[in-house]
Amino acid sequence: MFTSSISGAFYTYTNKATNLSPPGIFSGYQTYPGDQSEAYSLALAPNGTVGHAFIGSDLEDPNDVFYRSSADGGLTWTPKQRIWDWNVTTDSLGCLRGVSMVFGNNNQPYVAFNTSLLTETGFFPALPSQIRVWSPAINGGIPVIVASDSNVPFYPNTGDVTDAFLPLCRPSIGRASSGNAMFVAFTATTGQVGTDSSSYFAVWSSYSPEYGIYWGAPEWLTPSSPLRDWRFVSVSPTNNIVNNTWTVQMVCQSDSLAGTHVNCSPIGRGELVGIRFVPTFNYTPSMPLLISPSNGSINIFTTPLLDWNAANATSYRVQVSTDSLFGSTVIDQSNVTSSQYRIDTLVLNHNTKYFWRVKGINISVTGPWSLVSNFRTITQLPLTPILSSPANGAINVSVTPLLDWETVINAYAYRAQIARDLNFSSTVFDQSGITQSQISVQSSVLRNDTTYYWRIYGQNSFGTGQWSSIWEFTTIDFLPAAPTLIVPANGSINVTLTPALTWAAVSGAISYRLQVSTDSLFNTTVVNAGNLTSVTYNVPSSVLSQNVRYFWRANATNSNGTGPWSIVWNFTTIGMPAAPQLVAPPNGADSTSLTPTLDWNNVTTATEYNLLVATDSLFNNIILDIPFLNFTEFQIPAPYLTYVTKYYWKVNATNSVGTGAWSAVWNFTTRQVQPPVAPNLTQPPNNSTNVSLTPSFDWQNSSNAAYYKVNIATDLNFNNLVLNRDSITASSF
Repeated sequence: MFTSSISGAFYTYTNKATNLSPPGIFSGYQTYPGDQSEAYSLALAPNGTVGHAFIGSDLEDPNDVFYRSSADGGLTWTPKQRIWDWNVTTDSLGCLRGVSMVFGNNNQPYVAFNTSLLTETGFFPALPSQIRVWSPAINGGIPVIVASDSNVPFYPNTGDVTDAFLPLCRPSIGRASSGNAMFVAFTATTGQVGTDSSSYFAVWSSYSPEYGIYWGAPEWLTPSSPLRDWRFVSVSPTNNIVNNTWTVQMVCQSDSLAGTHVNCSPIGRGELVGIRFVPTFNYTPSMPLLISPSNGSINIFTTPLLDWNAANATSYRVQVSTDSLFGSTVIDQSNVTSSQYRIDTLVLNHNTKYFWRVKGINISVTGPWSLVSNFRTITQLPLTPILSSPANGAINVSVTPLLDWETVINAYAYRAQIARDLNFSSTVFDQSGITQSQISVQSSVLRNDTTYYWRIYGQNSFGTGQWSSIWEFTTIDFLPAAPTLIVPANGSINVTLTPALTWAAVSGAISYRLQVSTDSLFNTTVVNAGNLTSVTYNVPSSVLSQNVRYFWRANATNSNGTGPWSIVWNFTTIGMPAAPQLVAPPNGADSTSLTPTLDWNNVTTATEYNLLVATDSLFNNIILDIPFLNFTEFQIPAPYLTYVTKYYWKVNATNSVGTGAWSAVWNFTTRQVQPPVAPNLTQPPNNSTNVSLTPSFDWQNSSNAAYYKVNIATDLNFNNLVLNRDSITASSF
C-alpha cells in the first residue's frame, strides 16, 4: 500500500496480489479513495482475511473512516463500509490522520482512529479530541471512545501544528497472542511547552481484557523527566500474554525539542525508543448500577425490561425476589450477556412488590452485587383513565368529535359513554371494546348547540376499572352566522382591479365562500371561490374590468353545513383617467413669456401626467415631451422657446389602469422683441475739425440693442458712403 501525489492531488493504491517467490512479481494495483500518509492500515486475521482501514480522500468522503476486507489475499475486496461519518450538520467530528487496525483472535477487525472538530478548511488543535475503536463485535458496530478529555488531562496543542497533531492523536492498536485482550497506545499533549511554545507529547495506553467490550482507564507510559517529546507510537500487532500478565511491545520516536517532528521545525536530538509494558489486569467486574425500573416504581407491567449499566463484565447474574433478603427468589438467571433482561410472562404477579439485583462475572471472577432496587407490578384491574379532549367545558365542539384520553397501561380495551345528563340516564353513545385511547363519534349521534357529558373506563382480562371523571362539552351551533364584510367599504369607487376583499371571522367557521358579480342577484359571477380558510381574498388580475360596478358577498361553513350569505356590498373599479382640462395660458394667448407656466385641472384618478409641446398642431415637431409629472402645472425653462413663435400643447393622465385620452390642443404665441432706441453720438463732437484720419467713434448704449451699424458718408443724405459696418456689439468703433 502506498500514497502518491500528482500536482497536489493524492492517489492511494493497494496491491491486488503479490508473488512472494523472488523476484516478487506484482500482478497489478488497485486505487481507492484514500487520503495521504498515516491515513490507512492493513492487518491479517488468524483465518487469513486481509483487512484494510482508511480515511476518505479530500475529493471523496473526506474525514470519514472506512473498512474493507479481502478473502483472496488482496485480489478482490468487499465494498467499503463507512465506520465513521464526518457530518458538518451535526457534530462536525471527523478523522484527521492516525488510523490503525488489527484482527482479534476472534477474526474480527478492530480499527483505532482519532476524531476532532473539523471544518472544510481547517482543524482545531486547541480543542479536545478523542481516540475511538470500532469493531462489528462491540457496541453494535458503533465506535466507542477509549480516550478523551474525560479520562486524559486536556492540554491544547500549541506552537507549530501544521502536521495535524491533535491533543489526543495517532493511535496504534494490537492484540494478545492468545486470549481476548486488546491494546491501544496513542500520543497526548502535556502541560509543558518548548521555547517556541510547541507542546511536548507523551505516550498513553489503554487496554481491554474482553475483545474491546470495555476499556481500562488510559495510563501515561513515557517518563516525565528528563523532558522529551514522545510521538508516533506503534504497537506490535501481536503481544505475548500468560494468564493475567500481558507483555506489550511498542516503539516510538523521542526528541529533545518539542515540535521537532513538525515540518520545517528545528531539529533536536532524536531517538527511536522501544517500550515494554506489562499491565496486570483486574478481572473483577465493578458493581452494576440499576437503571430501570427505578427504585420504588409502581404500576410496572408483569413483563418488565430490567436495565443496568455495563460493569466491565462478560456476563451477569440477575435475581428477582419477593423479599429484600432474596430468601425466596422467583428469578435467578445467570449467563446474561447484555446489560438488560426481559422477564417472561406468567412469572410475576399483579400488584406485588419485587426486589432485584445484578452482579457481573468475568471468566471465573465474580463482582459484587448491585444495590437492591424494588418495584410494584400493576394492579389486576385497569387504572382510572384521564380524559384529554374535548377539554372540560369546551364550546363550539363538532357534532362528530374525537374523544381522547391518556393510555391506561393495564387496559386492553375501553368503554366510552356520552349522555345528555350527569347521571347518564339518557345516554346517546355507549361503546365497548375500544382498543385505542381515542374514538371518533359518528355523525347523526350528537345534536347542534347541545351540552353533553362523557366518561371512560378501562377493561382487561381481570375485569373493568373505575369510570373516569365526568367532563362536559357543548356542540357548535347548527350553522355558522353570516360574515360581516369589511373592505372595500360599501359603495366604494375607484377601487383597484386587484382588490383584497376582507370580512370578519365567523366563530366556529371552518371555511368560507366568496362571490363577486356584475349584478346584485348574482345571476352571473366573475368570482366564485370556496373552501377559503382566510378571511381575505385577493382578486387575481384580469378578472375585474375597469370602471365597472361589482357586487360581492360571503358565507361561512362548519362541520354542520353552510350558513347564510352576508349582506351584499358593492364597489366600482377604477377607470381610465379622463382627459385633463387645460387652464393657462389661455388658448390663443399672445405675447407669452419665453418661460411660461402651463397649467391644467386635476384628474381625480390620475397618478401622473404627460405633457407635449410642439411647433405644429399635429405634434410632428415636438420640442418638449415631459412624462411622469406629479403636479398639474409645469414651467417651461429657458431656452426652449423663441420670440414671436406659435406653440401647441396638450396633456394626458395615467393611473394603474392605463393612460387616458389627450386633452384638447391649445396654443400660445411668444412675445415680440422691442426695437432699440436711436443712439446718442458722443465722440467726436458734432462739427469737430482737425479730426484724425483714424478716429474713434463713441455713442451712448441703446436699450434693447443687440448690435449696432455705423455709416460714414461725405454728404448729409449718405448717398456717398465711405464706411458701412454692421454687427458691432459694443457702443464704440
